[in-house]
Amino acid sequence: MLHLGSQTVDDIVLDSRNLLKNQRFKGIQGLRLLIGTTFQYIDLGNSYEICFKVSTITGSGKEINLNAKVYVSKKQGKEISSYILTTFKAKFSGHSIAVLGDWVKTKDYEVTYTAKNYLHVIYKFAQEKNKK
Repeated sequence: MLHLGSQTVDDIVLDSRNLLKNQRFKGIQGLRLLIGTTFQYIDLGNSYEICFKVSTITGSGKEINLNAKVYVSKKQGKEISSYILTTFKAKFSGHSIAVLGDWVKTKDYEVTYTAKNYLHVIYKFAQEKNKK
């Protein structure tokens, strides 16, 4: 496994493969790249709230989610929502998103981050262009 000082990739990337480890689904703190799927966006006036979830299925077949909210500028929020709605025929939910941020646990099963850099939010993925 790649080591970054004392950290490993597992310490930074959070997705369906390691969500159950150490009950990360209950929330995390600190620098992480969260990889999940969109489910909602909210125009807050001066900014946008992009909601997505990191999900996995337990051994017993139960779906577990960590809900994430990333706050982006008005301009970036419009760009993200427009791209997804145009590309995927007016359906915002269910599309891949990755956000690198300094996450804060707001309550069990929920984290938030205010994007400091435009490049911290990735929502265009080549393989999704072929989805219907």
